[in-house]
Amino acid sequence: SLDSATWTEAVPTGTDAGKYTVYYKVEATNYETVLDSVEVTIGKATPVVTPPTAITGLTYTGSAQNLINAGSTTGGKLVYSLDNATWTEAVPTGTEAGKYTVYYMVEEDDNYNGVASASIEVTIANATITVTVTANTLTYNGSAQALVTGTTSVGTIKYSLDSATWTEAVPTGTDAGTYTVYYKVEATNYETVSDSVEVTI
Repeated sequence: SLDSATWTEAVPTGTDAGKYTVYYKVEATNYETVLDSVEVTIGKATPVVTPPTAITGLTYTGSAQNLINAGSTTGGKLVYSLDNATWTEAVPTGTEAGKYTVYYMVEEDDNYNGVASASIEVTIANATITVTVTANTLTYNGSAQALVTGTTSVGTIKYSLDSATWTEAVPTGTDAGTYTVYYKVEATNYETVSDSVEVTI
């Protein structure tokens, strides 16, 4: 019996981890009745964890992206964190370009032991900026003339005639000759573009 009230000749069974009291007795004519009990423990199982894997080839899009392919566990609850402090079952996401550390662990429950936290590294790469800067076709006219025409898909183009002093204003030239126009575009979450173009008046 498991409750010392209902009795059966079948050996009692248990499923969940925990302590059980098994009562037993033997009754027979001409014999003293035997009645006693024994303590039995079913220990918690240790789950088998299939770790999550990093999603490769991530590039900044401006939207949140899953950082990992979810792992799995045979027991307990697999949870994730980006700070090793706040945990959730949801797959973590990232928006900004950069390196992320994704922590994961199994939380203990009634029947399974917990599994200590581990981590994997995931990178969201900078996106590419499309920049076009072309030399203007110019002939000396005695006035300052814009040397180039530029467009960028992100951010603002900065120009320089000496690669030291930069301005968003398109550089100009007056005298006939050859000019080197340096340009660059810098923007958060994007690869910096830096180049130059030769312009002749």
